[in-house]
Amino acid sequence: MLAPQSSSRCRNQLLEFPAALAFPASHDKKHGVKPHILFIDDEAPIRELLSLYFRKKGLEVTTAMTKEQGRELAMQLPISLVVLDVNLAGENGLELLGYFRTSHPTVPVIVFTGLSGQDLVEKAMSSGAAGFMSKGDSLDTLYNTVCQHLPH
Repeated sequence: MLAPQSSSRCRNQLLEFPAALAFPASHDKKHGVKPHILFIDDEAPIRELLSLYFRKKGLEVTTAMTKEQGRELAMQLPISLVVLDVNLAGENGLELLGYFRTSHPTVPVIVFTGLSGQDLVEKAMSSGAAGFMSKGDSLDTLYNTVCQHLPH
């Protein structure tokens, strides 16, 4: 499942900081703040793993386990990007994707799921997802995808 792999794709876009402080240069220079990622997933181990990994990469991270928590946090915090599970304890994550497209149209949403199928990918992308990732992908692949979609 989610395992770190070495990858230099996103690292080439980073300032020369120790790994714990690495985040895209445009956010540090222009805004003086770290990008803030909201992970919405009902599985606690996934939330904890992603939170630890992305914090070590120098990103600000907030997690939510339900659609309602995700909405509330997005209204309270300066979110740069959302990583959203499709199946949230019986709730439809794609409905939350619709909410973000309407209420936060400039915030990219990456759909991140253990489910598969071309129909799901097409539905997510046609609903406005910036990207689609499988929970079977490596942490570095997810990190690179997040870096590619962070607003500049």
